[in-house]
Amino acid sequence: AAPPVIISANPNSVPEMGGINIFVNGFRFVNHRALMCNFGGLATTKALWISTSRISCPSPVHVPGTTKLRVTSTNLQLSETFVEVTFEAMIGLHSVAPLRAVETGGTLVDIRGTNFVGPGDLYCAFGSVRSVAVVLNSTALQCVTPVHRVGEVSFKLARGRLALTNT
Repeated sequence: AAPPVIISANPNSVPEMGGINIFVNGFRFVNHRALMCNFGGLATTKALWISTSRISCPSPVHVPGTTKLRVTSTNLQLSETFVEVTFEAMIGLHSVAPLRAVETGGTLVDIRGTNFVGPGDLYCAFGSVRSVAVVLNSTALQCVTPVHRVGEVSFKLARGRLALTNT
């Protein structure tokens, strides 16, 4: 049998800690126990067959960077076609200052940590309200507080739609 052909994958950017289902589109996907997803020749996960043109691949734990995602068929041959998947480095959060802000918003908040530079836009979430993060360098960024009622609010730093750090 001819090997599967991969056309696209969504999402194509996932956290390095794995655990995200990547939906792979293509053709010649066979519902067989040998249907596997191979990430750069280093990690293999069991594919979930959806149809002859769609499978789901759970992302493994992987070092940060971009790698080729290929699929094995019934004869354990890797597909000749591939898509690139980027494993994003986890953001490290070291400090947030100030810890108090006015309820009318507009307070500039300095955030220090690691891995702030990378694919995808970063944002700060104060409770459920997002604020654009201005990345100064890989260890420093700033956000402006939104209008908020008096009281404690959770803070989250996220990239794209994946929440990466909570405080």
